[in-house]
Amino acid sequence: MALFKLPSHYVFDYKPVYYDQRKERREAVRQQVRKELGKETDPNAYRYTIRFRSQAYYHKRIKKGQNVRLLVILVLLFAITYLILYSDLLQSFIEKILK
Repeated sequence: MALFKLPSHYVFDYKPVYYDQRKERREAVRQQVRKELGKETDPNAYRYTIRFRSQAYYHKRIKKGQNVRLLVILVLLFAITYLILYSDLLQSFIEKILK
C-alpha cells in the first residue's frame, strides 16, 4: 500500500481526418460499376482468403517437417537397437571394457 497516489499518464486517442474528394468519387464509380456487372463482393475478401491459405500452408509445412524428423529419428533408433541386440558389437564392446 502506497502512501501517495501517483498520477497516471494521459492517453490521447486522436486520429486526424483527411478527406480525399477524388478518392471518394473513384470508389463511388467503382462500386457503381461492380453493381452493374453483378460483382457486389467485398474487395478485401480475396486478400483475406489468401492470408488464410498461406497460414494453413505454413502450418501444414511445419507439421510435415516434424513428421519427417520423427520418422528419421525412429528409424535410427530401431537400426541402433537392432545392431546392439543382434550383432556381436555389444558383446565385443563389453569384452574390451572388462579386460
